[in-house]
Amino acid sequence: RGLTPEKLEATRFRLARAFGADACVDMAKPDARQSLRRLVGRLADHGRADVVFETSGSPSAYQDALEVVRWGGTLCLLGIPTRPVTLDFARQVILPGITLKGIIGRRIFETWEWMIPLLRSSLASQLLESGFISHVFPLTRFQDAFDALRDGSGIKVLLQPV
Repeated sequence: RGLTPEKLEATRFRLARAFGADACVDMAKPDARQSLRRLVGRLADHGRADVVFETSGSPSAYQDALEVVRWGGTLCLLGIPTRPVTLDFARQVILPGITLKGIIGRRIFETWEWMIPLLRSSLASQLLESGFISHVFPLTRFQDAFDALRDGSGIKVLLQPV
């Protein structure tokens, strides 16, 4: 069980490319860090990225992100680490002038107000047709929904009231 390299490619990477990603890197592969650096060096001006979004919360991903963001660039932190992350603030943040932005991503009531008219328009059907929402389950099948997320086949899973 879990997100195998094949499932990663068939689900998340396929969808990322469909939504415009230039490239995807499976960071679980042995040479992934070198591949990431080469890829960013090839795609980004001056060999490093202006902005990096870290969404996994993995301490090693924080290190990878700091290695590929350009001096004076911005690192947006969305992932929640499960353990403390050690940084050399002088060498990794202050001297290269990196801007760190912690993003919780929650404006709950504002978001609801923005989304209600969008969902009443054609956005809901567009989202369902886009492949971004991989599964829709009735609320009574919540365990199936969690299983889809756990085994890696689910990307975004909806539970509908019965």
